[in-house]
Amino acid sequence: MKGNPSSAARRMFRITYANVEKDESPKLYRCRDGMAFDELSAALTPLGYAYATTIYFYPHDPRKLDEFPRFNSTDLLVLATRPPLDDPEGRDDPKRFGPRKFILRNDSQLEKGLFKLVRRFIKFGTRKRLQLTTHAKKLLRPEVRPKMGYLEFYENRGTGHKYFGAQIQRHFVGPGHEPARPDESRPSTVAFLIRTEQMPGTDCGLLVSFGMDGYSTLIWNRILRIRHPEWLRGPDFVMAELVFKKPVPEKPLTPEFADEEEMVEVRLLTKLSSRSNAATPPGARFPRSASARR
Repeated sequence: MKGNPSSAARRMFRITYANVEKDESPKLYRCRDGMAFDELSAALTPLGYAYATTIYFYPHDPRKLDEFPRFNSTDLLVLATRPPLDDPEGRDDPKRFGPRKFILRNDSQLEKGLFKLVRRFIKFGTRKRLQLTTHAKKLLRPEVRPKMGYLEFYENRGTGHKYFGAQIQRHFVGPGHEPARPDESRPSTVAFLIRTEQMPGTDCGLLVSFGMDGYSTLIWNRILRIRHPEWLRGPDFVMAELVFKKPVPEKPLTPEFADEEEMVEVRLLTKLSSRSNAATPPGARFPRSASARR
């Protein structure tokens, strides 16, 4: 890996994907989910992490690990974007399965290490569908396990809905069963937090925190910062359901609307380790933290 590791401990490196279509030329400044990373980094700073720089994942850029910065064992790589595990190669890809929206993969050794960690929990993942691994399903609460292990999402609900993005469209409960429709009066999506102390192929840690689209990713990372920064202590696998009780504002100036439980309810679908939150019962409804109250 390039360069010498800094003597400063606990650096965080943002990983970002190119925000371009397949035929567009990627530029270093055209990246994804900057506001979501801002929220996440603000929560990581009190844990002793200092921002180092951003690593830009160019589309189909198969670089080796030694071409990336040299990481310390105390460093943390941070991705605040849905990883494109099974995304199609473009709108004309004959192998693509369903999604109209996609992120172009990077194909580097660093991305392969990131995918290796995420695939411990997610067997199949695109913008349209997501299926958990057998291991991840065992981490779900028993009462939600049958319907939350395999999900299909709307790609664009349009205006007039409480949540117009990646709302759960169907639950795939298993072979021999008809897909189940969610309660339309209770629109929701899901979000994930995955963390390890040692990313495969490197000596540093990795934190991946995302929803199924840009808006839910921003809302989720805002919630982690304001309501549950303790969940970032990991290592852990966290899956949560975000239930929208009120319509998302049409043109919000800030993501602070997500601070209110009256707007977005967070339902924890997995158990947390004692490092994360020993006192929080699974499935509880979480009030805002004191820092969010005004």
